[in-house]
Amino acid sequence: MTNFFQKLILPIFILTLTFTFISCGDSVNVEDDGKQTPVSADFDISGTGEVLHDDSPKPVTITAKPDKSDGAITIYYEGIAPTSYTKNTTPPSETGSYSVTFDVAETEVWNEAIGLHAGNLAILTEPTPAASDYTIGNLNQQENSVTAVTITPKTGKSPGTVSNIRYDGSTTIPQTPGTYPVTFDVAAAPPGWKGATGLSAGNLTVTPLPTPVAADYTIGNLNQTPGSVTAVTITPKADKSPGARTIRYNGSTTIPQAIGTYPVTFDVAAATGWKAATGLYAGILTVDYKIGNTGPGGGIIFYVSPSGFTMTDTNEICHYLEAAPADQGSAAWAALAFKETLIGCPETAIGTGRKNTTLILAADSNAPAALACKNYSGGGKTDWFLPSYDELDELYKNQDLVGNFSAVYYWSSSEANSDYAWCQRFSDGSQASYAKNSILSVRAVRAF
Repeated sequence: MTNFFQKLILPIFILTLTFTFISCGDSVNVEDDGKQTPVSADFDISGTGEVLHDDSPKPVTITAKPDKSDGAITIYYEGIAPTSYTKNTTPPSETGSYSVTFDVAETEVWNEAIGLHAGNLAILTEPTPAASDYTIGNLNQQENSVTAVTITPKTGKSPGTVSNIRYDGSTTIPQTPGTYPVTFDVAAAPPGWKGATGLSAGNLTVTPLPTPVAADYTIGNLNQTPGSVTAVTITPKADKSPGARTIRYNGSTTIPQAIGTYPVTFDVAAATGWKAATGLYAGILTVDYKIGNTGPGGGIIFYVSPSGFTMTDTNEICHYLEAAPADQGSAAWAALAFKETLIGCPETAIGTGRKNTTLILAADSNAPAALACKNYSGGGKTDWFLPSYDELDELYKNQDLVGNFSAVYYWSSSEANSDYAWCQRFSDGSQASYAKNSILSVRAVRAF
């Protein structure tokens, strides 16, 4: 069989095959010896991107990922136009843009890699704060209570200390009305921010405090009764000055009790947000009696004459008539001995009753009706009298305010003739003359 076969020697060709895998822009070369070539993606890279300039070098860190080449790494930095920086291994420290590449040395299982791209490094100039980086407050205030303008950095802006706030060049906070340009400085806050000086915050406007006026207040108690006068009330309206008030009555702080009219003025003390004010006019305090008030004799006022009326016995000017609060009983107008005697007191007008009463008692000292009035001493007063015809009519008109009347006839002090005197029925107001010895009701009055 050996004759038919020949031993064939086949040449063995050792072929070197190269396979190229494309991944993330880098080639991984696998050669017949099983070695791989490192690529950028095999490494963790930090320190590229944007960083702020602070005069210190900005090194990039490159570390192999697990199961990747542990060959020595050499990092290179090269300026990107217009930054001028010759490629070298020294990390840059000046502002500019830099391309970062690296080499990886060969190891037993990894090939050498040259010029792998790590990224770009940009060293940026630290920004300088601007006025628009801040929120400005308290630019509108009132005199005498001005506080510092507030200057607060917005989010992401310099945290540097704000200082040297100046108002028209002075660090003293102004308190007087006016407009003051406001500037401020910001301290450097490295790394990241430069300092800044003379930034404009706008204008501080200091407005004058308002001054109270009389119209700011509600005035009360301007009409009162003599002897019981209390202070005029002066109450600030909403949002007006609450400052303490000092009230004067015709220039005096003493509250008047006598009948009269008194100009009322008042001062207002300074208060928060308000100036003081003096001499504000509140109006006229009128101390006066009104019909239905209690008079100084303890009686009830039933007649008021602002212009006054003349008492015919003394020519005194009076303005009021008050009546005793109850009857002085029932009595004859004249004693029996004088029931047909002409006394001579025919006057009927307001202001004549007191003179009539005096004339009656001068002629007939025991005249019952007149004497009952003369002897009445209500309120410690001794000038009570029997009312005249017209005075009695005013008493009738206001009997409901005075009170305690009966629906009967009441005597007046006005004489009709030698036998009769005038009277009035309080049920309907009718006036008539009755015999002087008639028993009728009596109510004393007095004038003042």
